[in-house]
Amino acid sequence: DQRTATGIVNSVTAEQISKSPDANAAQALGRVSGVSVMDNKFVVVRGVPERYTTTSLNGARVPSPEPERKVVPLDLFPAGLIQTVTTSKTFTPDLSGDFAGAHVDIRTKEFPAERQVTYGFSMGYADATMGHRISFAPGVGGEQFAFAGGSRDIPAVAEAAGDLSGTNTAQRNQIINSFRNVWRAGSREARPNMSARMSIGGSTPFLGKSLGYLASGSYSYAQAVQEHGVRALAGPGPPT
Repeated sequence: DQRTATGIVNSVTAEQISKSPDANAAQALGRVSGVSVMDNKFVVVRGVPERYTTTSLNGARVPSPEPERKVVPLDLFPAGLIQTVTTSKTFTPDLSGDFAGAHVDIRTKEFPAERQVTYGFSMGYADATMGHRISFAPGVGGEQFAFAGGSRDIPAVAEAAGDLSGTNTAQRNQIINSFRNVWRAGSREARPNMSARMSIGGSTPFLGKSLGYLASGSYSYAQAVQEHGVRALAGPGPPT
């Protein structure tokens, strides 16, 4: 692909990925010249902000799952599922019209002829967190897997009250007391960063034919400290 391409193209193959400890597409792309990875998931090509990079999966455009950013986090794609990752750095007519910085095309593997199982596990150490107690939001269980359940929902009595018009003091106190008592962040010992991945694929006879299958998954957990950060909310200025 690189040899016959009309533009500037870089490809990373499954063979190259298998020889490296890369766990996902973002880490694999970090080895490409001119490509850097922000926050271990957002790709920046030749210094152009990540919002100018488009992503496709097997040729189909992938929309951004981020509510406030036009970017696809590439750590969603496990390395065991990838056949090639191709980065196009120059525009060609076959690319989408909103191409501005780069285009990343991820091609998934076809199922192997024989059963194959691959797995990996890694751990990391951050000196800013390990050995320290860090602030942590009280949970309801399931946050480690992005499933917090309905315990985080707005209480029914508060949702029904709307803007609180027509409520008296007793009713407002009832609404306040209906919320979980988590107004203050707790603290706990920091845990080590870790990631795990596993994929399985193969083929099996089914109704006289060969049925292929391929499944791949990954899980990662990381903690970080952001010091000297300031968040501000802009408000309307004084009347003139």
